[in-house]
Amino acid sequence: MKFFILAVCLALACAVSAQIPAGWNYNPFLYYPYSALQPPAQETAEVAAARAAHMAAHAARPW
Repeated sequence: MKFFILAVCLALACAVSAQIPAGWNYNPFLYYPYSALQPPAQETAEVAAARAAHMAAHAARPW
């Protein structure tokens, strides 16, 4: 009888854990629309200049 109860509990544990998709994590804000990424802003001349300066600084690194 004890073995039967153990087998039923093990089967239930396997059946319940199989319902959770792979990579599941509890993040209640993950599926809300306001958590989506904002669209990129229109690139202005100032942003383009800052990007060029940033890339030049990376290119000037000695390593």
